[in-house]
Amino acid sequence: MSTMDIPCDGFTGNQMFGNGICYTYDDVIFHPGHIYFGAHEVDLTTKLTKNITLRTPIVSSPMDTVTEGEMAVTMATLGGLGFVHYNNTLEEQVNHVKKVKAHTSGFVVSPMCLLPTDTISKIDALKDNLKDFSAVCITDTGVMGGKLLGLVCPKDIDFINDRSTFLQEVMSKDYEVATVGTSAAATLELLAVPPVPPWVPLLCYSNNKTSASAFVSCATRTASAFVSCATRTASAFVNCATCNPIDAPGTPAPPLDYEVASVGTSAAAALELVKSKRADNICILTEGGDLVGLATRDYFKDARGFPSPGEPTLSADGRLCCGAAVGTREADKERVAHLREAGCDAIILDSSQGDSTFQLEMIAHIKRAHPGLDVIAGNIVTQIQAKRLIDAGADGLRVGMGSGSICTTQEVCAVGRGQAAAIYHVSRFANALGVPTMADGGIQSSGHIVKALALGASTVMCGSIFSGTTEAPGEYFFINGVKVKKYRGMGSLDAMTKGSESRYYGDTQSLKIAQGVSGTVRDKGSIRRTVPFLCQAVKQGFQDLGAKDLAGSKSILYDGTMKMEGRTQAAQTEGGIHDMLTFEKKPW
Repeated sequence: MSTMDIPCDGFTGNQMFGNGICYTYDDVIFHPGHIYFGAHEVDLTTKLTKNITLRTPIVSSPMDTVTEGEMAVTMATLGGLGFVHYNNTLEEQVNHVKKVKAHTSGFVVSPMCLLPTDTISKIDALKDNLKDFSAVCITDTGVMGGKLLGLVCPKDIDFINDRSTFLQEVMSKDYEVATVGTSAAATLELLAVPPVPPWVPLLCYSNNKTSASAFVSCATRTASAFVSCATRTASAFVNCATCNPIDAPGTPAPPLDYEVASVGTSAAAALELVKSKRADNICILTEGGDLVGLATRDYFKDARGFPSPGEPTLSADGRLCCGAAVGTREADKERVAHLREAGCDAIILDSSQGDSTFQLEMIAHIKRAHPGLDVIAGNIVTQIQAKRLIDAGADGLRVGMGSGSICTTQEVCAVGRGQAAAIYHVSRFANALGVPTMADGGIQSSGHIVKALALGASTVMCGSIFSGTTEAPGEYFFINGVKVKKYRGMGSLDAMTKGSESRYYGDTQSLKIAQGVSGTVRDKGSIRRTVPFLCQAVKQGFQDLGAKDLAGSKSILYDGTMKMEGRTQAAQTEGGIHDMLTFEKKPW
């Protein structure tokens, strides 16, 4: 029997979504295609906008409980991109973007910096929420970019009873220094060189003497000073009035308290430094001694427990890519200017209903005032909305309305569309004009990402999946023994009190109507694990569809080769876990 004799089985996208029914992801199931390649051959490279290419088709949502500097840094490191929210001051948002643009992939994302006049008790209050407590950097400003004065490590404060002690009294130089430009590999080499054993005598010289008796000139003349010398800390030499460390004949030279590498050092080079010096901390400094980065042994060790991040998303100048959200009010024009100056690569116009005169005017302004800055417009769910924004000059479209887990727009305002239907119709129109679309909302699993991309989207925007992760803003706390973080919709009353009501055109209204909720989500760990596994699952989904890349999936979608069907509630139940007394669901 030839293929011509096989009766029609399944429905094309046009047949499926042209019957007047509003479908979402769970309502649709694809028929498998022919497999002629391995999952490892699937290429997920895609367009975020007309001019920005991503290796990973996933971006993080501009929500104040999802994306700030750390999330945006990590997303770009993983080949995706993060959009920094604007439910904050202009200065705060710009600083998040600057943090991304200044970061070197592979280093600690958010090292803790404090002032020398801060006390140990401040570290005690903060360390539970530190991403990396292998070291606290002490700078003259208390923030990154200040002149490095020293480090405080756990061993420096573990046995100090007086927690009101100033950090300047306990900070040490027990770190390696690499100037900006040092790679992670070179840093790792620094951490691997054997240190001088603690039993090897360290000698001082006083009046050109080179014997151990010179230690008697130490002002303190206490055993603790000799212990400090033996353990290679700088404090003993500070107390010594006339002594300096030198090499003794026949004994290994005492290690320097730091190594220096220049600005621009890569994470790979830094890693080599870590290995070669067996150091615990590598500080990345400018020529003037300003702290711009930190590499730690613990961070590199943790990285071994995560999948390889792959190639990062970089802008033309070699820095990590970063996006940011703005509104459509007059004040947002100034915000765009400052974001562009900070290096922002893409602006997303953040409105719950993007088909408005306000967006058309803002697109025109950005294109006129900031040529070369890509603009993603939305949110929209229909083709006529897409046409207006594309005609205005949008470089990408954000699709979805009321489908997010914390969004109540469809319930409150009775407008929106099922996400699968919205993606199919808008993407079909936009793709014909060369404008990428972003599926925003409703993503709960890798299967939903497969469906969004297979229905024509170029990227997916994730909010709830990334909420509660290590990189998400906010502090962890416990509810009934469960570790959680806050997560809220930008249409929730909580978010509106900080300024997000402009997103819903409610900033001029005296009565605030919520279009979202606020709550908590469980700790989900790091996206350094989540994103690579999501991508691998998506590759396997594309293999089952018979699509080797996103261009191939669009081709079989629009030529009718890809077939699909609707699912009843019983079919959805059957497609999930069932008939089990107990089970543990581990996605990877």
